[in-house]
Amino acid sequence: MKIIGIETSSIRGGVAILEMRNNSVARQKGLALKRGLVHGKLLVPALDKLLKEAHWRKDDLELVAVDIGPGSYTGLRVGLAIAKTISYALKTKIVGVSSLDVLLKNTDKIGAYKYICPVIDARWNQVYAAIYEKSVDGHKRMTDYLAISPEDLLKLINRYKGAMLLLGDGLRAYEDVFKRLANRAEFAPEHFWSPRAENVAILGYESYKAGKRDDPIKLLPLYLRPTEAEINLKIKRGSVAVGVAP
Repeated sequence: MKIIGIETSSIRGGVAILEMRNNSVARQKGLALKRGLVHGKLLVPALDKLLKEAHWRKDDLELVAVDIGPGSYTGLRVGLAIAKTISYALKTKIVGVSSLDVLLKNTDKIGAYKYICPVIDARWNQVYAAIYEKSVDGHKRMTDYLAISPEDLLKLINRYKGAMLLLGDGLRAYEDVFKRLANRAEFAPEHFWSPRAENVAILGYESYKAGKRDDPIKLLPLYLRPTEAEINLKIKRGSVAVGVAP
């Protein structure tokens, strides 16, 4: 099966191609985009470059996997638009995956931890996060996908007893808060802190094999909180809200 993975929830973003044979990776290659250029300019040319290098035609593609967030509002909107266009134009299946699950996938080859918590900078004194527990079948998500203050996440993490691994750019953004966990949890090396397009493709394939199919028209970003436009509308109507999607 020939798959493309699109990741635009993070500052950099990226695209990858993946070929699966007998549930094993036969081919995998990705391109990371440069900071600030994720918003449309380089994503399609990067995909074209990968397809040419692999000698794939666009109509060879069988699945589009796309990161639906949480993450950068603008990035998610652009990435989803491109993924939907490919899916609709080529009549290719599409599957959305969460950026928190994609970050979790980065830890597959890191030592054994009972719990893992990806932490993404959501700005406005919030992070996106979820806590996962390692099991014989992989990892089980123990919480909802959260938009939460760093302080409240700290309290939540302290409820779990056992080795805990944290990763993600939220650790850097709120270093003063999370350094309090120095004796309670470990931080993954920083090269694991960004979601990877290759992992978007792998998770999309796994979801597809499990029977998941998304409608390219109805697939939406996972924002977890109102967008800035929605916040402004609420303010005009006299209500108050905290935190907006970047």
